[in-house]
Amino acid sequence: MPAPLISVLIPSYNRPELLVPTIESVLAQSHCDFEVIVSDDASPRGAEIAAALSRFSADARFRLILQPKNLGWSDNRNALLAQATGEFVMLVGDDDLLPANALARLSRHISSQPDTELIAFGYEVIDLDGRFTYKRHVPTMLQLKVGQGDAWREVFFYDVLPMQAFHPFTLCCRRLRALEWRYDKRCGIGDDVLFLFQALDAGCCIDVLPDVLFMWRRALKPIRGYINLSSNSAANDTARRAIWTLVQQLPWRHPAVHELVHSEEFARHFLGLPRGISREVAELGRIGTPVALADARSCWEKLPPDRRWQAGKMNKLERMRRLGGFGYVWQSCVAAVRRMAGGLTLRTS
Repeated sequence: MPAPLISVLIPSYNRPELLVPTIESVLAQSHCDFEVIVSDDASPRGAEIAAALSRFSADARFRLILQPKNLGWSDNRNALLAQATGEFVMLVGDDDLLPANALARLSRHISSQPDTELIAFGYEVIDLDGRFTYKRHVPTMLQLKVGQGDAWREVFFYDVLPMQAFHPFTLCCRRLRALEWRYDKRCGIGDDVLFLFQALDAGCCIDVLPDVLFMWRRALKPIRGYINLSSNSAANDTARRAIWTLVQQLPWRHPAVHELVHSEEFARHFLGLPRGISREVAELGRIGTPVALADARSCWEKLPPDRRWQAGKMNKLERMRRLGGFGYVWQSCVAAVRRMAGGLTLRTS
C-alpha cells in the first residue's frame, strides 16, 4: 500500500480503558490518508490491552506493537518513529482525543504550505471524565524561526511558549526530520522540549496554527491510580534542570541559539531563578566542565522555594501581548481562571 500522509503514533502504558477511546477518535477522522500505530511498552496489563484492541484489527490503518521489554518514556516514542511510514508523524497521548477534523486541517495546511516541516496547534484540556476545563491557542497563525524576529526565543524560555499556544508533545512533523532529532531520555519527561530546541537550531520553522486540534486529558491534581507526570511540579523541575545541564554541553549549530542557551536570560526564565543566581549559573554553564555544572546544581539546590519563579505575571502578559495582541492576553487570563475552577472542582469531587 502507498505510504500515508500522516502516521498517528500512540506510545502507551497500562491503561486500556483510556486507550480505546483515543484510538476510536483517530479512526473516526474525516481525513482518511493516515495510519495509527500503538506501541505498548510491556505493560503488566498487556494481555488485557491486546484483547481490548482486538476490535480494531480488521482496520488496515491500525497496527499494534507489544514491546517485549519496557523501553521507557523516550525510547518507546523512538520505536514508534522507526515503525512509521507516513510523510508526517504525529504523537498522541494514550489518554487524549482528536476532534474529527484534526487530520483534515493538517492535510490542508500541508497542501497549502508544501515546504512546512513542523506544525503545532492549539489544544483543549479535559478532565478525567472528559469535561472541558480550558483551552490554549494563538489568536492567529504564528511562525517561529531563528532569525525571524524574537518570538522563537520564548520557546527556549518555556514560561510563555509553548504551553500557552501548543503542546510540545503533540505536533505534526516531517518523519525524516523527527528521525534526525529523536527523543533523548536524559531529559526525563522533558524530551519533547529538547526536541523543539533541536528543531529550531536546525533552521526549522514551526507553523503554529490557531486551531484547537486535540484534547489533552489532564488531572489538575495528583489522583490515585492515574499517572500524569506533567501535573507533577517535582518532575517538571527535575526535567528542566536536566535539560539545562544537557544543553550547556551539546553543540549548537546556529550562533543565536548557542548564545541564548548560555545566557543569564535563559537560566532565569527556564529554571525560574532570581537574577543574581541566574547570572552565576549561566557563567558556570558557559564554563561547561563537570565541576562547573556540579557547582551550578548546588546554586539552585540551596535556593529556597519562595525565591524561585519570580518573573512577574505582568512581564509574562506583556510578552504574550507582543506575540499575539491583547486578545491573546485576555484568552490566557480566561484559561487561567477556568483552570483554577477546574482544579477546585476536582478537589471537591
